Amino acid sequence: FMGRAAPESLAAASIAWSINDLFTLYIHGLSLSATPLLAQSVGAGRYQEAERVSYLVLKILLFMAAVIACLYLLFPDSLYSLFRTRAQGGGVLLQLCPH
Repeated sequence: FMGRAAPESLAAASIAWSINDLFTLYIHGLSLSATPLLAQSVGAGRYQEAERVSYLVLKILLFMAAVIACLYLLFPDSLYSLFRTRAQGGGVLLQLCPH
């Protein structure tokens, strides 16, 4: 299937996943870091603390998701410009490279 897709389609999918990864990895990391705190609280029988940690992490994650959604909606061209080639005016990431 991949061999039959147009190069532009493959590039667009790659850019979309790269932009998605830039933001969702932070959310994934936060939820992974909260897991031991939650497990320790439940294991020690401190259910109110576990509930408090859960809600705190949920609030932070929802806030981060809202910020990311706003960035997607308000600045799509800026996100796309990260992945432009030098021939297209060069993206921010390419401008950091000396070549």
